Amino acid sequence: MNLFKIIFSFFIISTNLYGFSQTNNLNDFSYLKSSGDIPKEFIKLAADKYKEDLESNDNKELDKDFFLSTRFFIDDLLLSGNVLFNEDLSNYVNKVAKYILRKDKKLFSSLQFYVLKSNSVNAFSTDQGIIFVTTGLLAQLENEAQLGYILAHEIAHYTEEHVKEGYVERQNIVKGKGKYSRLSDEDRVGELSVYSKDNELEADEVGIKIFLDSEYDIETVFTSFEVLLYSYLPFEDIQFDTTFFNTDILYIPGELFSDTIRQISKNENFDDHLSSHPNIKKRMDGAFEVLGDSESKGNLKFKFPKEEFYKVRDLARFESVNIHLSNRKYVHAIYDVFLLKRKFEDNKFLNISLMKALYGLSKYDPPSIEYLFFSTPIGFVDHSLTLPAIFIMP
Repeated sequence: MNLFKIIFSFFIISTNLYGFSQTNNLNDFSYLKSSGDIPKEFIKLAADKYKEDLESNDNKELDKDFFLSTRFFIDDLLLSGNVLFNEDLSNYVNKVAKYILRKDKKLFSSLQFYVLKSNSVNAFSTDQGIIFVTTGLLAQLENEAQLGYILAHEIAHYTEEHVKEGYVERQNIVKGKGKYSRLSDEDRVGELSVYSKDNELEADEVGIKIFLDSEYDIETVFTSFEVLLYSYLPFEDIQFDTTFFNTDILYIPGELFSDTIRQISKNENFDDHLSSHPNIKKRMDGAFEVLGDSESKGNLKFKFPKEEFYKVRDLARFESVNIHLSNRKYVHAIYDVFLLKRKFEDNKFLNISLMKALYGLSKYDPPSIEYLFFSTPIGFVDHSLTLPAIFIMP
């Protein structure tokens, strides 16, 4: 009999014997879902939005393909069922954004903030003023101030019109217009990455200036970069407990698990020659240069009750299990359950999710258990969200 089928069978027995106790307010968690009135952005036809954008456009370098493509692409995302609104996570993101822009209410009213259900650690801005934050990012953050800086960075992409300008520049580079006419194909690719990195550094600069108007601790700018540097890791990095599956009626010998530990990689000065983003060292150096002798107006890690932040982060982490299960990333789901059960030991959702993951492994002919459970699983969270570059600025 398959080992995972044995585990699954005994786990059902053990949960039936001991039951599920109501030990925390996330015990009845199922999945994150929107609530309340549907925002107008979701209801209005993409064709109508496209026509309005095209008619109001005063930039002759932006062709109709730009507006046609961006509007329909963003609408596909909005209507995917993965965008959250009027619930705890998006309400919290909006609250922090409103605080960041409390001195520029007009700018805040022109923006929309949503949470996207994705385990990618990311945030991105569109030319329409829609800013998305992923659940994967919220699951990784250490405090509210880090979210504040990341939102300021994305707001800067919008105010500096990086998406629109980037589209025009990319068209010129690809088509070899103007100063790019004498470049080889390889050199044009290099120019694309250089231009994109320049935009990122500018968004850092403008974002820091927005952030300085808050009472948040300026040091969190640099810890935000650290979050991005380690975004390929799970939301916690803890050695897997080889007794995790054991109960009074089930025992799995520890020697069945590998004792290999994958070393954490930290390369803040990686080669970013063909990358769309500057490496972390360049971003940190740029931040130091922008800040100069500037003094932060405060030292807050949290403007709002920290319990609200931790609730949002826990919800995002719980949703990560659902996302892994839906993507058949069963080992990732098991590891996330293992991490969460350290705090929510007898949680009904986590127990059921663990059974689903174990069943999934048995159903889809898994590799050996030695391969599946390394002492320190690394890289379980996707590093970046793959979206067409002409539509967004991450």
